[in-house]
Amino acid sequence: MKVFKISLFAFFLSISLFLCRRKDKQEDLRIIRDTASHTIQNVKKAYKLNLKSNSYSYIGFIENFHLTNELYIELKFQKENIKYEEFQSLTSDGDSIIYKDDENIRTRIPADIALKNFDLTGLEPLYLFDKDHQLVSKAHITRIEHLDQNISAGFIAVFNIEKPVKGTEKYVIGSPNPNLKLQGYQTINDSGLTNSILKKYNIRNVESKHFSNSEVNDTITFIKSSSQSWIIRKENDELKILYQSTEHESVSDLLILTDTIHKKPILLMRCFEPEGDMEWSKLLIYDGKSCRNLEKQRLKYQ
Repeated sequence: MKVFKISLFAFFLSISLFLCRRKDKQEDLRIIRDTASHTIQNVKKAYKLNLKSNSYSYIGFIENFHLTNELYIELKFQKENIKYEEFQSLTSDGDSIIYKDDENIRTRIPADIALKNFDLTGLEPLYLFDKDHQLVSKAHITRIEHLDQNISAGFIAVFNIEKPVKGTEKYVIGSPNPNLKLQGYQTINDSGLTNSILKKYNIRNVESKHFSNSEVNDTITFIKSSSQSWIIRKENDELKILYQSTEHESVSDLLILTDTIHKKPILLMRCFEPEGDMEWSKLLIYDGKSCRNLEKQRLKYQ
């Protein structure tokens, strides 16, 4: 009997040591889940009642949390300008840690605080599209979080995907109007157009990408260097600059859409600060004369 007890103790000791080693190998990776299903359902219900919109659609790039198989977008505040003290106060309003590792801390923001401080209209549901503008899946909001990373911090909306998309998703459209039909501009090769643009504007050492929509007979070119970028439209064989970067902002990625309501080019841009670490997105619409910023990345129908 004494031998059995010693053997049993040794067995449990070996299991404990194995689990500790496994935890060390995971580099203190922790995922903390809220398992109270009634709480989750109440939060989802609160969001869905406030997120649907018949007048606005959100359009933006999508980001991935690969380890938790979730998607997220950066949120816009209700107020146009928010003070630093207000931002800091919101960061302390979290009620539980959702995920933590060496580089990221994700903290849940309660639904009542999120609805009061962030613009969540047109975010339920989100329709996911790939780079070729094909619908690949649909996603539903799960919670609002504060995301603290090594180089930046901000507030995000997190979504669960209805079906796996294998990383093909590129951008999302939220709560689309039934009368809205978006058409994507397809990328094409046109070395002649590239040379004409580079020659006219004396641009060198750049990458170029052309976007074309044959249905509206429109071609828009995106040109970028390491620190500068241009968006140029060809109109009746004439070239026109729609966007040119500044010392405070440049563009790293671009998608172009048009729709059956406005029938104007809609530009989704991923921007960055040339001399810093800040990144953000913005949505523009070309009205025939210039590009106009769409506030909070919402496309208005009426």
